Order: sequence, then C-alpha cells, then structure tokens
Amino acid sequence: MIDRIFIAVLLLSVSGFVFCAFFLPLEKLAYRFTSAKTMVFVNTAALFSFLLPFYLIVSFYDGSEKLFQDYMILVFQEDGPFEAFVIAFRGLPVTKYLCGLWLFGAVWLLVYRTGEYLSFTAGTTASGFLINGSIWAEVFCGLKREQNVRNVRLIGSCCISAPCTFGIRNRYIAIPAVMLNSFAEDEVKQILRHEFYHVIHRDLLRKFLIMQVGCIHWFNPLFYYLKENLSDWQETVCDDEVTKDMGEEERKRYIRLVMKVLELQKDTGGGRNWGTSMIGSDRKSCQRRFERLLRKSTGTNPGGRVLVTALVLFSLFLGNAAAKEADIVVNQLFSPNVQIASRENLKIEEVREIETRQLRYSSGAGADGPVEFRPYNAADAAYEIFWRDGFAAFPQRADPFGAEHPHQYMEITLREHRKYPDGSCEFVYYDSEECSVCGTIRRGRKFCEEFQAECSHKSENQTKRIYQQVINNGTNGANDAEGAVIHNKEHAVRQRLDY
Repeated sequence: MIDRIFIAVLLLSVSGFVFCAFFLPLEKLAYRFTSAKTMVFVNTAALFSFLLPFYLIVSFYDGSEKLFQDYMILVFQEDGPFEAFVIAFRGLPVTKYLCGLWLFGAVWLLVYRTGEYLSFTAGTTASGFLINGSIWAEVFCGLKREQNVRNVRLIGSCCISAPCTFGIRNRYIAIPAVMLNSFAEDEVKQILRHEFYHVIHRDLLRKFLIMQVGCIHWFNPLFYYLKENLSDWQETVCDDEVTKDMGEEERKRYIRLVMKVLELQKDTGGGRNWGTSMIGSDRKSCQRRFERLLRKSTGTNPGGRVLVTALVLFSLFLGNAAAKEADIVVNQLFSPNVQIASRENLKIEEVREIETRQLRYSSGAGADGPVEFRPYNAADAAYEIFWRDGFAAFPQRADPFGAEHPHQYMEITLREHRKYPDGSCEFVYYDSEECSVCGTIRRGRKFCEEFQAECSHKSENQTKRIYQQVINNGTNGANDAEGAVIHNKEHAVRQRLDY
C-alpha cells in the first residue's frame, strides 16, 4: 500500500511539473488581463495538481492500476537503452530504500511543522495581551463592524517581529509590542485592513492545509516555489484591496509603510511568523508586490478571466494526461512488482480463445429435491465434482455392497460435460450432495448451463493430469492451455458458491 502511494506521489509530481511548465511562463501576461485574485486561484490549482490524482480515475477505469498491484512487470534486458537504465537503477543499493526514505521524510516534516505551528500559536497567545484603549483598538473595532467579521481578536506580543494574522478556528491579529507606538492613525488603518483581508479571504486555512498536505512533496523544490508564489499573490490581493480607491501618490505612501515595517522588523532582530504578514516572506517578494502596485492591474476584463480559467483546466488535463502516460515508466523504476527477465529464457504459449455462445442460469430449487445419481463417464459425457474447499476431482464409483450406514452428505457442485456430434459441447452445473463414507451422490437443481461452439477439452485421464499439475504448481505453473481453461471453470464455480 505504501509503495502505491509513493508511486502516486511521483506521478503527481509529473502532473504538477507539466502544469507549471505550461502555465507559469504565462503568469505575468495573464495578470495583465485579470487580477491578483485570479492568480491566487491559478496558483492554488497548480498546487492541487500536485495533490489530487485525477489520472487515477482513468487508471481504475481501464484496470491498469489493478494490474500494477497484482501482476509482475517484466523488464527485458535486450529491449533497449531505457530498459538497461531501469535494470542499472534498480540494481543500486539505495533504490529499495527510497519508499521508506520518502515516508520517513513526509512523517517527520508533518510532525515538525505541526509542532512548530502549535508551539508558535500557543506561545504567542499565552504571552500576548489584549490591546485596549488605544488607536489600534478603536480602528480594530471599526473594521470588525465594517467587515462584519467575528471570532477575531487583536493582541500585542513580544514574541513576533512584524504584524501578522494566525489561527484557524480562533483567529488573531498580532502586533509586535515594540511597534504599538510607531505608526500614525492612517498607517494603523492600513496595517489592520491588510490583515483583516487575510481573515476574510481564509488565507490562513488555505496556507495551513497546503503546508500540511504538501509534506508528501518534501523532496520537490517546485512545490516549495509554488507555495512561496501563492503567498506573494495572497499578499498582493490584500494590497489591492487596501489600495483599490487610492491614487498613485497614496499607493506610494502605502509602499513606504511596508518598507517602514520591514525596517522596524530588522531592528527587532527578525524572526519567523507562522501566519500571514503584510511584509510577506522576504524583501524580494516585497519588491515584486511594489512593482505590481505601481502598474496595478484593473482586473475588469471578464474575457481574460474566462480565458485563464480555460487554460487552467487545460493545464490540469495536460498534467494528468502526462502522469497517466508516465505510469508504466514510473512503475518500472520504483514498483516492487518488477522482474528482470531475458527473452531467451522466456517461453510464451498462445492460448486459443473459445467462442462462448450462451450462458444461462436457472432459478428455483425444484419440486422434487435432490435424487440419488450415479455419475458415468462416456465418450459424450463426463462428470466432475467441486467441493466447498475448492478441491476438484472426478467422482469415484459408490460401493453398493458396503455395510448399511447413515449417509453423511457434504454439499458439492457436480459438473456435467456433454459433447455433441457437431463438435460443440455444454457444461451443466448442479447443486448436489456426496456421502463422505460411501461416495453416493444426490443430484439437485441445475443452476447454470454454458455452451461452447468448439470443444477442445481433454479426456478424463488427460484432465486428471492437468488437475494434478494445477494443484501441485498453482495457476502460475499451469502452462498448458487446457489447464488454464479448467482453472478458469473452477474459479467460475467458486464465484457461484460465494467463495
């Protein structure tokens, strides 16, 4: 099971890579005709292309996923350079530990990130204090009424280095204690309004889920890049909301405010905020945001949004199609169900398909119930018994001269094989009973008839030999075509008896 998940993660990496290779070069162009909100949608879709295996729908539908799970993949040494690479790669000592290494890294990172986030949340709230009786509290209460936002608190803390928002259920806007007296009223409004928009847009929940679920891609640098890119666009959305009614000079003042917060953070010694913050992840991300603010996108072109949405859906399709196309290659490299083979030592026997004309099932137990029956084997008819434990054999002749005894009947399935002059044959199945002491058989209702246009079945002695081969060697050892046919018939009867 773990190895199948590991292979799914690798195929999802293929899907995500193709999505990003197709769309990321067009990101700046798409932003011209849409908005930052649309770019958040695009980057979220890109991240989920690493997480949602849509290609598995096709794999389950065509049965390939079950084949990869239940059957061996043969890699032939003589087929070409790629097969030689597969053999060399699988021969490396580290290859068999890759799945375990991935699982260890994913679990460790999940535990580490969860612990660090909970530690930050608990530490900040425990050491924090409610901000009351100041311009911060007055502006905060006004924004709560304006935005109709509940379940959010304004606190001050000495544990953080920049204004930030954190918490999933109980949400907090936290202000560093050293910055409480550093801003004018209009600057306080802009800082709190920016953080409020993170709460309104549910950026905290989105970031937390991607951070947790994304642990399965701890080895993939492209996934980390997308997370940072999404965080930048989330900050840009909040910037756009705060400055949507501002002119160019006012937007420049807002940029200077963000730079002021950056300088104050530097004076406090920095530190990481486990949440969303108006200063973003680093100075480079701030630089990109400033450039977007100065050449602000109008975001009023509905045709651009429709086109971008269509491109996103096409990119998802393209990525999952590439993942589906790569499933054989990835399974050859990483699946445990791979066997290296040589064509010189491989013998393949062709099994002739037999046309099945009709298969009928009867219903009802019959009025007379089971009657005593003596099976016989002749040129045109033969009988076989299938017991409940799955063992199959030919019925033995009952001993009519044995001592009288109470019959001890076991439930069996009796199969009658009838041959016809035109070369066809028929299998008839009966619910029956057999005495475990003397072998007396009572034949009951007929529940299934199977007609075959061409009979190619062996005689009784040949069939006994094939049955013994199947029993001794298992289905993998039954190389004879008729052996495979008999095994398939036995399997059909097992299904009928609810094995």
